[in-house]
Amino acid sequence: MDLEQAQRLSEILIGLAVLFQSIELLRIAPSVGNYGVWRWETLREEYSFLGPLRIGLDFLLGYPNVVYLFLSRAILGLLLTLFSHWIILALLLFCTILIALRWRGTFNGGSDYMSIIVLAALLIASASSENSAFRYGCILYIGLQTTSSYFVSGFVKLRKQNWRAGLALPAFLRSSIYQASPWVDNCARNRAMMLISSWGIILFELLFPLALVSPQLCLGFLALAVLFHFANFYIFGLNRFLFAWAAAYPAVYFCSLVLSG
Repeated sequence: MDLEQAQRLSEILIGLAVLFQSIELLRIAPSVGNYGVWRWETLREEYSFLGPLRIGLDFLLGYPNVVYLFLSRAILGLLLTLFSHWIILALLLFCTILIALRWRGTFNGGSDYMSIIVLAALLIASASSENSAFRYGCILYIGLQTTSSYFVSGFVKLRKQNWRAGLALPAFLRSSIYQASPWVDNCARNRAMMLISSWGIILFELLFPLALVSPQLCLGFLALAVLFHFANFYIFGLNRFLFAWAAAYPAVYFCSLVLSG
């Protein structure tokens, strides 16, 4: 995989990610209406410090224009899977930041931050197509940022006694808003399995930087990462994390090729 292939594959995957995110938002469009639980008339007060500039947000984020914003981002995400152009990336990043403002920062936490990181880096890379150094830097940044996200997550878990004792994971499994399957419920009751699984997650995340040592190791860690996020998707409904992080995996693999020599 060369630089251009890594960049284009990440573009396709982030295009799919924001497409799915936008469809998800379109499905809950009534909740952002004038009588919805997330109506703009209530949320806009948090941006009073902007003064006259808030008029622009009122136009873009008020109902029904915010629904058109969701739809526009869905279309742009689809276009990015078909065509590579910095203008598409710029519009996608702009829409994504606006939607984040609409949800007081993010709609889904880390996955939205990762989407913005990938879109911003790809935008700079695409706009700097004549400067290979900038493109290299952008793709390496995505890869290193993704790698550090796993390591930091593992380090935080390692410091917490409930994770080291295998108590945090069953608590998370039982707190899922989705009806857990009998198999998942049985696993949560198995103390030995929860202890082993907890340490397995901690070690996987802590050791993820080893993915940069060689392309072969990288593929193994990326396969484990996909399984990890798919499990979170199946149990907790965290589909956004699967697609947002997958968009960064081509950059992680490219990093392993560069750093391994």
